[in-house]
Order: sequence, then structure tokens, then C-alpha cells
Amino acid sequence: MFKALVVLAVRSRTIYRISLPDGRVQTLHDAAGPAPDGVAVDEADGRAYWTTMGAGRRMPAADDGFDFSSRNGGVHSVSLDGTDATDVLAAGEITTGKQLTLADGVLYWSDREGCRVSCVRVDGTDRTDLVVNTLDDEWLNACVGVAVDTARGHLYWSQKGPADGGKGRILRAGLRIPEGETADARSDVEVLWDGLPEPIDLEIAGDTLYWTDRGAPPEGNTLNRAPLPPAGAAGEPPQILASGFHEAIGLAVDQDAGITYVTDLGGRICAVPIPADDATPDPAPPRVIAHLAEPLTGVAGIESEALLQAVRYTYTFEDVRQRPVAVIGAGTLGRRIALMFASRGGTVAIHDPSTEQAAAAVEFVATQLPELLDSRGVADTEAGVARVAPSLIEALDDAWLVVEAVPERLEIKIPLWGEIDAAAPEGTIFATNSSSYASRLMSERVRDKSRLCNMHFYMPPRSNAVDLMSDGETDRGLLDSLHRILPEFGIHPFEARKESTGFVFNRIWAAIKRESLQVVAEGVASHEDVDGMFKVNWRMPRGPFQMMDAVGLDVVLDIENHYAAENPHLPEGPRELLRAYVEAGKLGMKTGEGFYTYPGD
Repeated sequence: MFKALVVLAVRSRTIYRISLPDGRVQTLHDAAGPAPDGVAVDEADGRAYWTTMGAGRRMPAADDGFDFSSRNGGVHSVSLDGTDATDVLAAGEITTGKQLTLADGVLYWSDREGCRVSCVRVDGTDRTDLVVNTLDDEWLNACVGVAVDTARGHLYWSQKGPADGGKGRILRAGLRIPEGETADARSDVEVLWDGLPEPIDLEIAGDTLYWTDRGAPPEGNTLNRAPLPPAGAAGEPPQILASGFHEAIGLAVDQDAGITYVTDLGGRICAVPIPADDATPDPAPPRVIAHLAEPLTGVAGIESEALLQAVRYTYTFEDVRQRPVAVIGAGTLGRRIALMFASRGGTVAIHDPSTEQAAAAVEFVATQLPELLDSRGVADTEAGVARVAPSLIEALDDAWLVVEAVPERLEIKIPLWGEIDAAAPEGTIFATNSSSYASRLMSERVRDKSRLCNMHFYMPPRSNAVDLMSDGETDRGLLDSLHRILPEFGIHPFEARKESTGFVFNRIWAAIKRESLQVVAEGVASHEDVDGMFKVNWRMPRGPFQMMDAVGLDVVLDIENHYAAENPHLPEGPRELLRAYVEAGKLGMKTGEGFYTYPGD
């Protein structure tokens, strides 16, 4: 019984994994190439294989409005954990890859514009053409679907004919070309069904052939089945199991569950019950289990539960938009992080040891959110809500993401992450907002380190870039998901490609900040003069000392102490200057006084 489906999306060039029975959509691979079409899964090797049609050229007179006659299709492979993508046949080695099937380590596919059916071993060797036709003006010889019956030694394929033309055919031949013959002149080819609207993908289950048809109703836009005919006999009239698809393409038959899954160009994945052989199909429209809002082509099933674990942190925005984000820590940055995640209609749960601080953060979000939405030019209907979560467990309930924004001290962060790990649902992404500590350094109590990363914010919503960085074991799909999802909240992610204290921008900023502090500590200039020069020379609205006041001088000192622990050669002057302000209780804007005074703030 299928636990999940692998589905190809044409426009986004994405391979999705659809969980069953809930229809939850996750991204398996987001670089499938132009026009992915056929897909097959090898559970023994833990890999998915797919074909690409290649880049089509817009041509209204061509079938489907695009000309795919250029030879730029291919056959490709990726691990079911989303890694190790590779080519079996590189782009350009075939013309137009269509439906793909797998049997005994051999991949079989139809090539539509190439007018042939071919095969190759999964390692790319022993490529062979099994059927070769001549391209004609009516697409009568264009091969689309393919199915293999290894028990009987048969190859089945569909030739669709012109769009909605009622000239489609399903044919059969031996898996081996008869001795002394060639792929373009076989004597064993049988036409089993003729005059079909526009047959597309095929699949054999037991003694029955199933196929989709994207042609004109009532026989088209359907899922069909018929018994495999005996040698020399034509096929029986097909039984229509379901209709009303938006151009049906892919199918995957789950005999154990009694369901056939069908994809269509309307972006739907439908589940069709398989009736008993003598039963009348259900006339109700097929049940839609997921709608991806872009054309879908190939589909294949995954039965093994074990193969589903590795990509559980891979999401799309649609997966998470109705699920909460948890922010742990309600200080200057915590509340601003909550503001950003409340800007697309969702809920943000804020937890802080101080209920007063958490309540103030919720009030901050409520006050600032209208202005943020107005600056984006979007309606108030986009407004989400922030709420106080009295406990960590309540904050994490159903959260797709938790962002830790507590003081910059490992003795606080490490035990907190142990508590988060114990309380968070499976599948929640873990992110630390640490300004200078790599997430690796706080991961010792996190059991699954593939779910943890750095997500460092600056001062949103004014400065809305964010650093992403792996803890060394972070799931690649998790980081890719964040690259896709965060811009939906007005957050712009940039990834440090290797572990770096301070990431990218903060390392550069640290040098500027430290030298600014040193200049003042030495008495060379006042903090007002340093800020003034930045404003005049670089047209900056605020100088380094104003920015440090906004962050909090205690936070800046913690960060500087961390840099100094890693680099003992750093000058002491900047830390001494900061320490004097911190010990005097002058922490910046949050206390009303730092390098500057903020009356009434």
C-alpha cells in the first residue's frame, strides 16, 4: 500500500512528495529540468527516476502549443532523500522523454517527437531502441505511454494521435526485437485498441491494463481499464473508471489499497477507487487529495515507510501558511521576528520567561503590523496575530518553525534547545537567531541535528535580510525550503556556505563596529562624530553607535566577548567601553539611554 506519491510539476520543474492519505505536499527536488514528464521509483535503491521533454519553443500550430522537436530531453535520477541528483542520460541524448517505467533494473520510456520506445539500464548502459516510427503530420506515430509485462515478455505503448482527434492507439510487441529484425521494422507489433480519443500513460496491474486519456469527453479526460488481450486478439472495449479530469496524464495503481491515483494538467492529484471486475464504477467525480495549482505529469507510488523520513523537513509555503511559528524570547529582536511572521495571515506564538515581556511583544506586533502591511501595499486581510504562549509546549504546538531569540550565551541556549527538542512536534524546523554562535555549538541536546540551523535576523522590518547556516548536518531540503518560504514573509535569506562566526554580513559589520568603538575608546573622536561621518559620506540614516543602541549594548558586548574568545588578539578597548555602559545600566534604546539618550522611549 502506498505511503506517499512522487509527482512531477511542469512549470516549477519540481518533484513533489505527497503524503498519503492526508495529501501533505513536500518538495523532494526543485531542479528537475525543463518539462519533467515520466517518473518511476526504485525502492530497493531508494531512488526516483524521471524523464524531461526539454525546453519547448512556443508554436501555436504545434501540439500543445509548443514545439519539442529539438533534441534536448533526458533521463535523470535523484535519491529519495532529495540528494545526489544525477543524469542517466544527459539533456540532449533523447528528443522528448515521456512516460517512464522501471523493471528489473531497466528503464523504459516513450519519446514523443522521437517517435520511439527505448530502454536503458539505471546506470546508463545498454541503451536500446525497441520501437522506432516515422514522424507524421497527424502525430499518429508519436509514442507517449509505456508499460512492461515482464512475466509475459510484452511491451505496451500508446500513440496518442492528434489532440482530441479520436485516432489514438495502444500497441503491443515483445520485449525483445525478433531475431533478424530492427526496431523500425518489427513483425510482432499488434494494435490492441484503435480510435481512442487521446491515450496517454499506461500501467499494468495483474491481468489488467489501465490508462489515462486526455482527449475529448465523454470517452476522453478519463481513467480507463481493460483486460490484457490474448495473443492475436484486439482489446475489449475499455471500462471508464472516472471522468471529469482537467486533461488526465499520469497514473499509479495501488492494488493493495484499491485506488488508482491520477494527475492532470489542472494541477490536481485524484484518488479513484478500483471497483471489482463486474462492478459499476462510481459516477461521482474523482476525489482530489491535493491541488498544486500548476500542471502535473508523472506520478509513482512509494510503499516503504522508511524511505519517507529523510525529507520530512522539506516544505512549501502552502504547507505552512496555516500553521503557527513559535518565537522563544520576546526581546528587541524576538518581537520583530514575530512581526515578520505575522505578516502573512498566520499565528505567531511568543514565549518568554517574563509574561510581561511576552505581552509587550504581542502589543508591539499588533501596533506595528498595520504599518508593515501598508508599506507592502497589501490589504489588512494579510494580517496575522501574535499571542502569548504561557509554556514552551503551548508555543510549539503544531509549529512548523521555532526561532530561538534568547540572550547570546551558550549556557542559556544549550539547555533551552534540549527543552525545545523534547517538546517540539516531529517535523518542526529548529532555528537559532544567534548573532555569532554557530548552531553546531548549541546542538548537543538536539537528537536530530538535521532539523537545526542558524537563522540570524538583523533589525526587521527595516533590515530584513537573514543569514542561514547549517549546523554541519542540516537537511539540505530544510535549507532549500527556507530559501523558498521566507520571502513570502518579506524576509530575504542569504546562506553562509560554510561555518563562519558572524556569517557573512556580521563579520564585515563586526570589523566596522569594533574599529568605531576603538576610535572612541582611544579618544580620537566622539561617537557623534563617527555617526555623523557615516551619515554624510555613505548617506546612512543611522551610524554605528545608533545601530548598537538599537540592538542593545549588552547584546553587542556578548557578541564581542564571543569574538574575543575565538580571537584573543582582538583589542580590549571596544569591550572595555561597552562594559562601562552595560555596568551603568545604559543598554541603549531599551533602557532609554546608551550612547545616546532616548527621552520617553
